[in-house]
Amino acid sequence: MKTRLQLFELNDVPKGLDYKEIKKILREIKDEQGPVQVNGNDLFFKKGEAWSHNSKEELLYQYRWLKKSRRIDGISVPKPFVFFKIGDIGGYIMEKINGKTLEELINVNKTHIIKNLSDIFKQIKTGIHILHKNGIPHGDIDPKNILLDNNGKVFLIDPYKHENTIIGKLDDRKKLIEMEKFFASIKDK
Repeated sequence: MKTRLQLFELNDVPKGLDYKEIKKILREIKDEQGPVQVNGNDLFFKKGEAWSHNSKEELLYQYRWLKKSRRIDGISVPKPFVFFKIGDIGGYIMEKINGKTLEELINVNKTHIIKNLSDIFKQIKTGIHILHKNGIPHGDIDPKNILLDNNGKVFLIDPYKHENTIIGKLDDRKKLIEMEKFFASIKDK
């Protein structure tokens, strides 16, 4: 039986990112996420191996969160292009942001981070505040889910779906407080 690729919610898809190309990407790349290039466009994909209900819901939530958050002024998130399903694999393809996660930067270049901590934290807090004002929690504020592009601009990635928006917002606030304490401990060293 031939496995059929299904594309959902296409959103200003870059030239060359079509049915055939997505199928090729899925065939060639074994990782769950990573960068790919299509017709000179740097993209990033994320997929779930087990197309279980939870995996599907989480990936679809992340894709829709990216779409919704991009419409809000003052929020920086990668642009999502397409949500897909092929057999028991599902996921999405989005714009690739050239940069590193805050976690990678902390582990590699603490001096740069310490110098720019107040600006980085201000961007994170502002982004979360704007999301909350619009009724959208992130749900997983963590250095691995905060991306800094090569110009120092903060992008929020990989949200977590909470069943309750209020709990999601409270979790965001708690994690911001923890992050602020962590940043203070880095600065003091």
